[in-house]
Amino acid sequence: MTAQQALLDKIYQQFPALKHKNFRLYFTGQLISFTGTWLQGVAWGWLVFNLTGSPFWLGIVSALSTLPILFLAPFGGLLAEKFSRKKVLYFTQGSSLLLAFILGLLTLAHAINLPILLLLALLAGTINALDNPATQAFMVDIVDKEDIPSAVGLNSSIINTGVVIGSAIAGFLIALIGVGNIFLINALSFLAILASLYFIKLETNIIKSKENPILAIKEGITYSFNHPLIFILLLSAGVGSIFCFSQATIMPVFAKNVFHSGSSGLGYLLSVTGLGALSGSLIVSSKSKKYHAIHLMVIGNIIFLLSSFIFTLSSSIYLAAGMLFFSGLGMNLQFATMHATVQRLVKEEFRSRVTSLYFLMFAGLGPLGNIFIGSASSAFGPQTAIRICLFIVSLYAIGVYLYAVRKQEQLREYTQKLQPVFTYTKD
Repeated sequence: MTAQQALLDKIYQQFPALKHKNFRLYFTGQLISFTGTWLQGVAWGWLVFNLTGSPFWLGIVSALSTLPILFLAPFGGLLAEKFSRKKVLYFTQGSSLLLAFILGLLTLAHAINLPILLLLALLAGTINALDNPATQAFMVDIVDKEDIPSAVGLNSSIINTGVVIGSAIAGFLIALIGVGNIFLINALSFLAILASLYFIKLETNIIKSKENPILAIKEGITYSFNHPLIFILLLSAGVGSIFCFSQATIMPVFAKNVFHSGSSGLGYLLSVTGLGALSGSLIVSSKSKKYHAIHLMVIGNIIFLLSSFIFTLSSSIYLAAGMLFFSGLGMNLQFATMHATVQRLVKEEFRSRVTSLYFLMFAGLGPLGNIFIGSASSAFGPQTAIRICLFIVSLYAIGVYLYAVRKQEQLREYTQKLQPVFTYTKD
């Protein structure tokens, strides 16, 4: 065995999903694409805040970008079951490229204004609602089932690597080339994922059901809410969407009004948060076969709550950044594990529909959180707004614990399936 092969074997032991060629192709394309997406996300928030000067409008624009998920995510899941997921991704990623290109041209032409931004946010949310169920279910097409937790963790790490890289250079690029050119860079980044999809070879047979779409969606909902553990995981994703992930919406307010650091400070804060989230994702991907999923979720929740609270007390941007690192780590430790757990528990015939419901709860309820934290920040200040969210999350965590104690016999059948497994095989 060569030294190179020995190194690869060690990497595959730590990150089993990487032993699949299709996943490696997808991983590379997504990494480039998400870096561009997060560049645009930072530029988008900065543009909105500078056009309006209002945390409220930051929340509204962010809400509109996720509002379509509430209505379209279940249909996105059904679409991913009735058609080739690869073809669905071709359509959604190509549409996202076109939308970013239009946004860039309008901004460079100084034709952008708040109504146009609201419309484009709504269109982006519509595309995302159709894209994400196919993206998440696509994991099963390119890795073996036992490697799903690793694939989910690495996929989450792709997103957070994009956050780290994109946020780290976004503030610099905003000052250097302007937000319009950043939108065009994002448009170009979608070519990477389209190229990776082209080279991915699948032997997947699509089962075209003749079942009524509404009845099929209802069946998926019934299955999810009758499953005692998937139900609580979906509910937890919804609470996290509203009261955890919405904090990023008001980071421009902290950067500009609290730490007086401008766009570079915003990029710094978001980059550190992403670095922490990346660390959490890598822990899930590499340690999911060694530690019980429930333990990872509980530890992640505690880290998130404590570090986020200390962040709200920080007057120094450096202390705040340190707390955001641990906040991102704890948040992703619990939510990446949560998503992987749903994928491990769900029956194959319900996978895309349940994935779409998870996405609906995880991202579709985001508008409520964005509006809530934007309004609370305007009324009480950004620090108090986050503390209110943390208090609600703490109460919910206590409720989940009491639910688990009451349902422990019923839940034992499913939690035993989440016991650590020590296996490694090469393709």
